[in-house]
Amino acid sequence: MVWLFAAQPERYFSAFLEIHLKRLVSGSQLQTINLYSKNPGELEKKINPKICLAQVIILMDFSEELTDVFFQKCENIEFHEKPFLITWNCGLTNLPDYFHSIPITINWELVLEELQTILSGYQSPAFIVHHNESYIQDFLLYLHNHSQYHLIVNDKKPCQSLSSQQVYLTSCEDIMKEYLSLSHQIICFESSTLALAEIQAGHILAAIDFKPSQLATQISDLFSNKANTPNLSLAPLLIFPESLSEADAYEVLGRCFMCK
Repeated sequence: MVWLFAAQPERYFSAFLEIHLKRLVSGSQLQTINLYSKNPGELEKKINPKICLAQVIILMDFSEELTDVFFQKCENIEFHEKPFLITWNCGLTNLPDYFHSIPITINWELVLEELQTILSGYQSPAFIVHHNESYIQDFLLYLHNHSQYHLIVNDKKPCQSLSSQQVYLTSCEDIMKEYLSLSHQIICFESSTLALAEIQAGHILAAIDFKPSQLATQISDLFSNKANTPNLSLAPLLIFPESLSEADAYEVLGRCFMCK
């Protein structure tokens, strides 16, 4: 079985990963646990003895406290076989040896190529990203090593005048609403339906789609033993007005409208 735990089920990546997994893994083999409270007590209640059948466990947006509670709860569970553990944007310290931990590699090459074109053609674009995202440092390091453009991380709200490329960290709730009135171009590290709508309306320049559909396919292959080696990777896309149809959220919504 595949067990998916989402600490922030309203987040774009978690929500669309669940949608794509449900397309690929039968309902009897997929258990989804959506948490609507940061209280570890809710998580403890959701972990039942059936988890011993899990072959793949996925943790999404877990704080360090939640991961510690999860590991403590699983410590006394006798798994039928050592499950694979996949994490996305989680606070991790020491991983227990009763899991096969599989990291997710993000391939930034295509995004970097497109970003270099943007950084050359637009004056001072602002990058908007959720705070505490685990991949942002990896992205900044990659950009620093492969590009002449250096981005500055800033946790303050951007002002109207901006003299250099910066990455602004914000909360999930504020990722869009505080930034649409700014005069400079915005590139959003979020390809939710809201972000796509703002691209179409011309309020933001582009958004990065981390392609949860890619991860869902690889997890399905891992679960069905089609994958030769446990290797998970994502190739994010930069979504523009002319490429909206390439976004996962656009494809899912398109299917929903066609069904109606």
